[in-house]
This record gives sequence, C-alpha cells and structure tokens, in this order.
Amino acid sequence: VAPDGNAMKRLTHGDQIDGNPSWSPDGTRIAFDRCCSGGSADIWTVNADGSGETDLTPGPDDETDPSWSPDGAQIAFVGFPAGGGSRDIFSVTSDGLIRVQLTTTPGSDFAPDWQPLPICTVSGTSGAERKYFQNCIAKDGAVPEDTEQKAPAQNPAAK
Repeated sequence: VAPDGNAMKRLTHGDQIDGNPSWSPDGTRIAFDRCCSGGSADIWTVNADGSGETDLTPGPDDETDPSWSPDGAQIAFVGFPAGGGSRDIFSVTSDGLIRVQLTTTPGSDFAPDWQPLPICTVSGTSGAERKYFQNCIAKDGAVPEDTEQKAPAQNPAAK
C-alpha cells in the first residue's frame, strides 16, 4: 500500500484465511498464520512482493500469532496440539527447519512479543479465578530470574 492508501497489492492467494501479519526486521518477508479447510492454522512466510509462500509449520497442530526475532533468524508463535492440551510458545527458524517448544505451563500462553533479548508472553490460568501474568523467556528457553511471574498483567479479554 502506498502512503496515501492507494495501490494495494494482494500478497497471498487462495481461499484460506490469512491473518496476524508480522514484518521481518529487514522488511523483506512477512510471517502470518493461515487457517486451512481442516480448521488448523500454520505459520507461513511470504516475500514482500508476494512471491515465495512457505509453510513453516505443516501438520495437524494449530499455530498462530507469529512474532519475528530481532535478528530475523527465528519466529515465535503460539502452538496448540491437535490432540488437545494447553497453548504454549514455540519458535521456528525462519527457514522452518528447527522448531523448539519454549513454554510448558499448565495454563495457556499467548501473544508472543519478541523483545531485543527475551520473548515476552502473557500466560493465563483457567477456572473461576483467572489470573494473567507476563512472562519473559530468553532465546535459549531459560526464564530470567528478574522477569519470571511479574505482577498480573491486564486480562486481554477484559473490557
């Protein structure tokens, strides 16, 4: 899209639902989630000109909400196993070759936001008394002592 809002160009093609776009730090690619006819979503990338669509997380699990690492080498995302369970945060290399699970909390983790050093997420517990926490996870999966379970974050579903 041009700065004046004109000259829009479609970057993805097909009848799938594409959402949650995230520009790579160098501006050459966009990560997004694509929901297929089977109902599960995968993390995809596409070049800024619309070429080179690539599925980075093929399979039955549901993956959404991509967030690029500052160096563009990895993408953090929310993963939900096809067999059920809780939502956790994963990362995948930008070529899709290496996938790592970063969280294993009993509640659901969502909204990854890769800051210059750690990935910050919001975790929630279910039940009558829902609590939400912001957690930060280092690139190697370690939870730095000074960021673990900070004060409850605003419930993103509230309001």
